[in-house]
Amino acid sequence: MKFNNKRHTEWLQPRLGQLNSEYLRQASSTTYGELVTVPLDIVCNVKKSHAITSYRTATIRDTVVKYFKTGQRIPILDIIEGHPNCVLDYLEVRRILADDLLTETNSLYQYRVEIMMNYTRQTTEA
Repeated sequence: MKFNNKRHTEWLQPRLGQLNSEYLRQASSTTYGELVTVPLDIVCNVKKSHAITSYRTATIRDTVVKYFKTGQRIPILDIIEGHPNCVLDYLEVRRILADDLLTETNSLYQYRVEIMMNYTRQTTEA
């Protein structure tokens, strides 16, 4: 379903970047592993109007960054197998890669935050 931005004055636009993995010799005593890097790009969009200023994008940015502090662990839940309460692993926030105001358009203020996270993907096969 296409997003209808005509009904909203502000919204977040998350994008997952290219996942990269680095082979690890062992993840535990019985499994092999890969360290998977997960870049997440979040763009905060605010429509321009007489009542809204560019300060609003900074406020939304502050709220987003509060949830992605370095060291924050985000659970990866098993929703595919139908066990939404089962935690498979954790994404760990490593650092903020980019934190900048984008060039404004005629109708939008935009702010971009890019976050680097990673987790260890485990397998029993090498």
